[in-house]
Amino acid sequence: MNKKLRLLVTPKCNRNCAGCSNKNFDLDALPIVTEFSQYEMVLLTGGEPMLDIERLIYTVHDIKRSNPECLIYAYTAHVQKPYEVLALLNGIDGLTVTLHSPQDIGHFISLAYMINRLDIRGKSLRLNAFTESGFRPEDYFCSFKKWRVITRIEWAKGCPVPAGEDFKRYV
Repeated sequence: MNKKLRLLVTPKCNRNCAGCSNKNFDLDALPIVTEFSQYEMVLLTGGEPMLDIERLIYTVHDIKRSNPECLIYAYTAHVQKPYEVLALLNGIDGLTVTLHSPQDIGHFISLAYMINRLDIRGKSLRLNAFTESGFRPEDYFCSFKKWRVITRIEWAKGCPVPAGEDFKRYV
């Protein structure tokens, strides 16, 4: 049994990315998980999990109820509502934001400014910026010291589930 779970919270997405890894899977055929005690880490993903914030927060509570020691990380490209992201961040261990296009940058900068004003010790913050987003940290007056920033990323061909991870869906 793998100790890391990639959990599809929702297949819904507000994008149609050419390189989307979910296009390689029959998401309805993924096994359903209802018990999290066997996992050390859960990675919340979608589609776009932030499109249903209530479901996402409920999922976090369900995981913690089943396994209080489990580390939880969320992956999102949808940070248009920074207060919702901050509400989620309160209950998880880390957040990875991915910038796909130039239109994503302003929303992320707003979130980054808010996070810079908070004491979020112990949280993992990552920013992945696709080449087509045009994001360059040096173009902004915002500090990104709290973030691990990777720019100019490209789509991975086929996007297989990494070794050592289960990929399941949430009911």
